[in-house]
Amino acid sequence: MKPTKIIEQYKSAPPRWLKDETGGGKRIFTLPNLFTFSRFVILPFFVYFVLNRKFQVAFWLILIAGAADILDGLLARALGQQSAIGAYMDPVADKATLVIAYATLWYAGQIPLWLFAIIAARDVGLMLGILGLQLVGYPPAIFPSWAGKINTNIQFYTLFFVLLQHVLMFSINRIIVAAAFYITAASTILSVFIYVWRGYVVMKLFPKDANP
Repeated sequence: MKPTKIIEQYKSAPPRWLKDETGGGKRIFTLPNLFTFSRFVILPFFVYFVLNRKFQVAFWLILIAGAADILDGLLARALGQQSAIGAYMDPVADKATLVIAYATLWYAGQIPLWLFAIIAARDVGLMLGILGLQLVGYPPAIFPSWAGKINTNIQFYTLFFVLLQHVLMFSINRIIVAAAFYITAASTILSVFIYVWRGYVVMKLFPKDANP
Protein backbone atom coordinates (compact mmCIF):
# COMPACT_ATOMS: atom_id res chain seq x y z
CA MET A 1 0.00 0.00 0.00
CA LYS A 2 1.29 3.48 -0.89
CA PRO A 3 2.33 5.78 1.99
CA THR A 4 -0.36 8.33 1.03
CA LYS A 5 -3.09 5.68 1.28
CA ILE A 6 -1.78 4.42 4.63
CA ILE A 7 -1.73 7.93 6.10
CA GLU A 8 -5.13 8.90 4.71
CA GLN A 9 -6.57 5.68 6.14
CA TYR A 10 -4.91 6.46 9.47
CA LYS A 11 -6.48 9.93 9.48
CA SER A 12 -9.99 8.72 8.62
CA ALA A 13 -9.96 5.55 10.76
CA PRO A 14 -7.36 5.68 13.58
CA PRO A 15 -6.34 2.37 15.20
CA ARG A 16 -8.63 1.18 17.98
CA TRP A 17 -5.92 1.55 20.59
CA LEU A 18 -5.51 5.23 19.64
CA LYS A 19 -9.24 5.82 20.23
CA ASP A 20 -9.10 3.87 23.52
CA GLU A 21 -11.75 1.36 22.42
CA THR A 22 -9.99 -1.85 23.41
CA GLY A 23 -9.65 -3.86 26.57
CA GLY A 24 -6.12 -2.52 26.96
CA GLY A 25 -6.96 1.16 26.68
CA LYS A 26 -4.49 3.24 28.67
CA ARG A 27 -3.65 0.42 31.06
CA ILE A 28 0.04 -0.31 31.46
CA PHE A 29 0.02 -3.68 33.19
CA THR A 30 -1.69 -5.84 30.60
CA LEU A 31 -0.44 -9.33 29.74
CA PRO A 32 0.85 -8.25 26.28
CA ASN A 33 2.70 -5.29 27.83
CA LEU A 34 4.30 -7.57 30.42
CA PHE A 35 5.76 -9.63 27.56
CA THR A 36 7.02 -6.39 25.99
CA PHE A 37 8.62 -5.24 29.26
CA SER A 38 10.19 -8.68 29.76
CA ARG A 39 12.48 -7.98 26.82
CA PHE A 40 14.03 -5.06 28.70
CA VAL A 41 14.65 -7.39 31.65
CA ILE A 42 16.35 -9.97 29.41
CA LEU A 43 18.77 -7.46 27.83
CA PRO A 44 21.25 -6.99 30.72
CA PHE A 45 21.50 -10.76 31.17
CA PHE A 46 22.15 -11.17 27.44
CA VAL A 47 24.94 -8.58 27.62
CA TYR A 48 26.48 -10.27 30.67
CA PHE A 49 26.61 -13.72 29.08
CA VAL A 50 27.96 -12.44 25.74
CA LEU A 51 30.72 -10.45 27.46
CA ASN A 52 31.61 -13.57 29.41
CA ARG A 53 31.59 -15.53 26.13
CA LYS A 54 28.76 -17.80 27.22
CA PHE A 55 27.22 -17.63 23.76
CA GLN A 56 25.02 -20.69 24.21
CA VAL A 57 23.12 -19.06 27.07
CA ALA A 58 22.95 -15.80 25.10
CA PHE A 59 21.37 -17.69 22.18
CA TRP A 60 18.53 -18.99 24.34
CA LEU A 61 17.96 -15.57 25.87
CA ILE A 62 17.62 -13.90 22.46
CA LEU A 63 15.32 -16.74 21.41
CA ILE A 64 13.11 -16.06 24.45
CA ALA A 65 13.11 -12.33 23.63
CA GLY A 66 12.01 -13.13 20.08
CA ALA A 67 9.21 -15.37 21.37
CA ALA A 68 8.06 -12.61 23.74
CA ASP A 69 7.98 -10.20 20.79
CA ILE A 70 5.65 -12.54 18.89
CA LEU A 71 3.45 -13.28 21.91
CA ASP A 72 2.83 -9.66 22.89
CA GLY A 73 1.32 -8.88 19.48
CA LEU A 74 -0.72 -12.08 19.30
CA LEU A 75 -2.09 -11.66 22.83
CA ALA A 76 -2.89 -7.98 22.32
CA ARG A 77 -5.13 -8.86 19.36
CA ALA A 78 -6.58 -12.06 20.84
CA LEU A 79 -7.45 -10.45 24.21
CA GLY A 80 -8.45 -7.06 22.81
CA GLN A 81 -5.72 -5.42 24.91
CA GLN A 82 -4.03 -3.24 22.30
CA SER A 83 -2.95 -0.01 23.95
CA ALA A 84 -1.09 3.19 23.22
CA ILE A 85 1.73 2.30 25.62
CA GLY A 86 2.09 -1.09 23.99
CA ALA A 87 2.12 0.42 20.50
CA TYR A 88 4.97 2.73 21.46
CA MET A 89 6.94 0.36 23.70
CA ASP A 90 6.96 -2.59 21.28
CA PRO A 91 9.13 -0.88 18.62
CA VAL A 92 11.28 0.65 21.39
CA ALA A 93 11.88 -2.83 22.79
CA ASP A 94 12.73 -4.09 19.29
CA LYS A 95 15.26 -1.31 18.69
CA ALA A 96 16.79 -1.54 22.15
CA THR A 97 17.20 -5.31 21.84
CA LEU A 98 18.74 -5.14 18.38
CA VAL A 99 21.09 -2.20 18.91
CA ILE A 100 22.37 -3.43 22.29
CA ALA A 101 22.68 -7.03 21.04
CA TYR A 102 24.62 -5.97 17.94
CA ALA A 103 26.81 -3.62 19.98
CA THR A 104 27.62 -6.40 22.45
CA LEU A 105 28.32 -8.97 19.74
CA TRP A 106 30.56 -6.50 17.90
CA TYR A 107 32.51 -5.88 21.11
CA ALA A 108 32.82 -9.65 21.54
CA GLY A 109 34.18 -9.96 17.99
CA GLN A 110 31.18 -11.82 16.58
CA ILE A 111 30.00 -9.25 14.02
CA PRO A 112 31.90 -6.58 12.05
CA LEU A 113 32.00 -2.95 13.14
CA TRP A 114 30.59 -1.70 9.83
CA LEU A 115 27.38 -3.71 10.28
CA PHE A 116 26.83 -2.47 13.81
CA ALA A 117 27.52 1.11 12.65
CA ILE A 118 24.88 0.88 9.89
CA ILE A 119 22.25 -0.49 12.28
CA ALA A 120 23.00 2.04 15.01
CA ALA A 121 23.11 4.99 12.58
CA ARG A 122 19.77 3.96 11.09
CA ASP A 123 17.96 3.81 14.44
CA VAL A 124 19.54 7.00 15.79
CA GLY A 125 18.70 8.78 12.54
CA LEU A 126 15.07 7.64 12.66
CA MET A 127 14.66 8.81 16.26
CA LEU A 128 16.16 12.20 15.46
CA GLY A 129 13.96 12.51 12.37
CA ILE A 130 10.77 11.73 14.33
CA LEU A 131 11.75 14.15 17.10
CA GLY A 132 12.64 16.79 14.54
CA LEU A 133 9.24 16.55 12.85
CA GLN A 134 7.52 16.73 16.22
CA LEU A 135 9.55 19.75 17.34
CA VAL A 136 8.60 21.77 14.27
CA GLY A 137 4.91 21.02 14.75
CA TYR A 138 4.10 17.82 12.89
CA PRO A 139 2.10 15.04 14.61
CA PRO A 140 4.08 12.34 16.44
CA ALA A 141 2.66 9.53 14.31
CA ILE A 142 4.82 6.57 13.36
CA PHE A 143 3.44 4.71 10.37
CA PRO A 144 4.41 1.07 9.86
CA SER A 145 6.65 0.21 6.94
CA TRP A 146 6.87 -3.19 5.27
CA ALA A 147 10.58 -2.56 4.77
CA GLY A 148 10.99 -1.76 8.47
CA LYS A 149 9.21 -4.94 9.54
CA ILE A 150 11.24 -7.08 7.15
CA ASN A 151 14.44 -5.41 8.29
CA THR A 152 13.66 -6.06 11.96
CA ASN A 153 13.05 -9.74 11.22
CA ILE A 154 16.25 -10.04 9.18
CA GLN A 155 18.27 -8.42 11.96
CA PHE A 156 16.84 -10.88 14.50
CA TYR A 157 17.48 -13.86 12.21
CA THR A 158 21.09 -12.76 11.75
CA LEU A 159 21.50 -12.61 15.53
CA PHE A 160 20.15 -16.16 15.81
CA PHE A 161 22.43 -17.26 12.98
CA VAL A 162 25.57 -15.81 14.58
CA LEU A 163 24.81 -17.30 17.99
CA LEU A 164 23.60 -20.61 16.56
CA GLN A 165 27.18 -21.44 15.56
CA HIS A 166 28.06 -21.72 19.24
CA VAL A 167 25.05 -23.91 20.00
CA LEU A 168 25.92 -26.26 17.13
CA MET A 169 29.56 -26.26 18.24
CA PHE A 170 30.95 -25.78 14.72
CA SER A 171 31.63 -22.82 12.48
CA ILE A 172 29.37 -22.04 9.55
CA ASN A 173 31.03 -21.31 6.20
CA ARG A 174 32.42 -17.76 6.12
CA ILE A 175 30.74 -17.00 2.80
CA ILE A 176 27.33 -17.82 4.25
CA VAL A 177 27.99 -15.69 7.32
CA ALA A 178 29.22 -12.78 5.18
CA ALA A 179 26.10 -13.08 2.97
CA ALA A 180 23.89 -12.79 6.07
CA PHE A 181 25.77 -9.64 7.11
CA TYR A 182 25.42 -8.03 3.66
CA ILE A 183 21.72 -8.89 3.40
CA THR A 184 21.13 -7.37 6.83
CA ALA A 185 23.01 -4.21 5.85
CA ALA A 186 21.11 -3.90 2.55
CA SER A 187 17.69 -4.29 4.20
CA THR A 188 18.67 -1.74 6.86
CA ILE A 189 19.69 0.84 4.26
CA LEU A 190 16.53 0.18 2.21
CA SER A 191 14.33 0.75 5.26
CA VAL A 192 16.01 4.14 5.79
CA PHE A 193 14.96 5.32 2.33
CA ILE A 194 11.39 4.08 2.93
CA TYR A 195 11.11 5.96 6.23
CA VAL A 196 12.59 9.13 4.73
CA TRP A 197 9.94 8.96 2.00
CA ARG A 198 7.18 8.48 4.59
CA GLY A 199 8.47 11.42 6.58
CA TYR A 200 8.20 13.53 3.45
CA VAL A 201 4.62 12.32 2.91
CA VAL A 202 3.73 13.22 6.53
CA MET A 203 4.99 16.75 5.94
CA LYS A 204 2.88 17.02 2.78
CA LEU A 205 -0.36 15.56 4.15
CA PHE A 206 -0.43 16.82 7.73
CA PRO A 207 -0.57 20.52 8.62
CA LYS A 208 1.65 21.58 11.47
CA ASP A 209 0.25 21.34 15.00
CA ALA A 210 -2.42 18.92 13.77
CA ASN A 211 -3.29 15.56 15.22
CA PRO A 212 -3.91 12.46 13.08
